[in-house]
Amino acid sequence: MTEDRYLLDHDFDAVLAEVLGDAEGGPEGQVVAVDNAASGLSAGRFQMDLSQRADLAARFAAIAVAEKLPGADDAALLSARTRDLTRAERARAVALGCSILATDAGKAALAEAEAAKFAELRAAVRRVAREAGPGARDFLAGLRGQIELACHLHQFGTGNIRKLQAYLRGDAVAFEFPGAPPEPPVAPRDPLDVAGFREFRAATRWGREFPRARESRDLRVDRAFARVAKRLGIGGGPGDPTAEMPRLLRRAFARAVRDDRLPGAVRRLQRLLVRLNRMADSVVAPPPLAVDGKWGPQSRAALARAIDRHGAEEVGRRFAMDAADEALRSEGKRPGIGAIGRAYAILADLGPAAPHAIAMAMGAKDAADAKAAFAKAAAQFMPGEIFASLAAAPEWRGVR
Repeated sequence: MTEDRYLLDHDFDAVLAEVLGDAEGGPEGQVVAVDNAASGLSAGRFQMDLSQRADLAARFAAIAVAEKLPGADDAALLSARTRDLTRAERARAVALGCSILATDAGKAALAEAEAAKFAELRAAVRRVAREAGPGARDFLAGLRGQIELACHLHQFGTGNIRKLQAYLRGDAVAFEFPGAPPEPPVAPRDPLDVAGFREFRAATRWGREFPRARESRDLRVDRAFARVAKRLGIGGGPGDPTAEMPRLLRRAFARAVRDDRLPGAVRRLQRLLVRLNRMADSVVAPPPLAVDGKWGPQSRAALARAIDRHGAEEVGRRFAMDAADEALRSEGKRPGIGAIGRAYAILADLGPAAPHAIAMAMGAKDAADAKAAFAKAAAQFMPGEIFASLAAAPEWRGVR
């Protein structure tokens, strides 16, 4: 696991590739001319814009010459914006680009460029999420928000994002366009959600000039993410308990699901509910709860009883502790950085209790100072640069 991935959701990479591919809608192994004044030729499933990636365009041109491809003399067209090309030049450039991607060298060049782009997106999402204000933190702490942000950054770039950062900090932002009357500032929702995030995109120049393209892209993202959520078992459909849970339990449960899928997380929750409801004060004992990984009426009733007796926050806290402990124990006495990352993600909503819980699950002896206990345990297994990065995050500041 790289440093850039450490604070991202466990499924971020795999889900981003699937959702972004659907959002962009590019044909695999093809170069196309996108009819957009600000774009150039786009390559592959993720629509890598050659006019914005001079390095990839130059590499494509070199491949065309080295492979002696027909039309190699037109290589300079690959890096142009489509609005600057005649219809005939567009056709020649597209044909040359497709010929390049048909070669092994062209496929390798595109794959390397896509990997570099994904690394750039990982780093940017993590950086932007860390600097977000309180209203956006929950949104950007979850997989849905992180994917939405990454899709936005892929489309608009990771360079000049000052207005986006201000919006996510909670500030109203205004957009001004030459020749157009000023628009009122756009204020973010608190708490931020997908619809609120998209209000920012709608206010950009692209969002105003291409409303149908924006709505179509949003629909593709929503459909792709819905398929992912269903596969991961966190979609809120029939048999999915997350829709019935209070916030803390729902978030911890959804994060645990991504590690061992729905049945394993349900069994863990059922075992917890059996323990919490064991000392029943009811005269009529409820039916015994089967720990079978299936969420049904008895499980829902057991959850309601546990919440009634112990409170929603306590049920969520205990489940998060159990799930994080399981993630750490799955790798033996010396869990790796992946297990620590999973445990941290599950415990993220517990605030100051998160480092304490990790320290205790790892067997740290000195629990008087939770942060010190975590630092002591982390020093045994976590690479220094990753721990330094973790300690720089707002929720971990002061960890030494």
